[in-house]
Amino acid sequence: MFFELSEQLQSDIMHAMENQTEELIFDSQTGNLVSAYDINICDSSRYYTLPEWNSADGYRIMEKFAYSLRNPPIRTMLHDVLLSGKGVFRGFKTALKPYPEIERLWLQFKHHQMLLVIKEWYNTIRVSWGLEKLGEEPEDTENLIQDDFILRYADIEKDLDFFAAAMVEQKKEFAETLPESVNSAVMYFYSSRINSLCKNGLITLIAESVSHEAAGYISVCIENKHATACIVSLFVFPSFRGMGVGTALLSLCFDVLKKKDITCVIADCFPFSKIIGDFLSHKGFCMESNVYWLDI
Repeated sequence: MFFELSEQLQSDIMHAMENQTEELIFDSQTGNLVSAYDINICDSSRYYTLPEWNSADGYRIMEKFAYSLRNPPIRTMLHDVLLSGKGVFRGFKTALKPYPEIERLWLQFKHHQMLLVIKEWYNTIRVSWGLEKLGEEPEDTENLIQDDFILRYADIEKDLDFFAAAMVEQKKEFAETLPESVNSAVMYFYSSRINSLCKNGLITLIAESVSHEAAGYISVCIENKHATACIVSLFVFPSFRGMGVGTALLSLCFDVLKKKDITCVIADCFPFSKIIGDFLSHKGFCMESNVYWLDI
């Protein structure tokens, strides 16, 4: 008996796939999932076994998600959980709790992967009916995480806590490679430079999570005479890296600049040029800059 793969049926099948305590099958006549022990499943035109799914499949999806993350700290943390050897599923879920945006990305990723399995199952059935396979792929979830962020203009006075938190994180970036005295001096010159530019009309856009956690910001200085703008700071908090925040900020910044008839953008992100250099290069920028220091 023919049946459509409705959204409700997809949802029901997903729940059944994760139900490791009961074997369910699909009754195409009633449109419901029923226990395999309660009916005679000899009628293959009415009853359909569900896609095979076990704990090993669930583990592979978690592993695939962890490897796909471009956020090194969280990726490493999830790898450690996966290699812990026991309580992996609960540990994976617990590890993501402090990171709601990553957790939502995981749920979207998991839904997407399971939907691929269900679609393959349904296409196999369609072929047995003499029908063509469905060609449309489920929606790609790679960039959906950007919907979990709020992008807005910064209010220098009201967002003092935001920038204070950013300064702390930025200083940590250099603490791993620079002596404390050099680190403090670099941050002093950086903050002084930003404060000076603010007086001359610096435009700053910030990104926050839906729970109003600081995620990142971009600051740009405009030179109208030459129709040119200079990005003087672009920073994404470590826990939000690899989630499209920098790309979203850069895109919004370009939209703002185009409305102001700016035709050229340069980047002078001292002292973070080395950190964001690869990112800007992927976006079409050419940038070479380093921080040099000497203990005299």
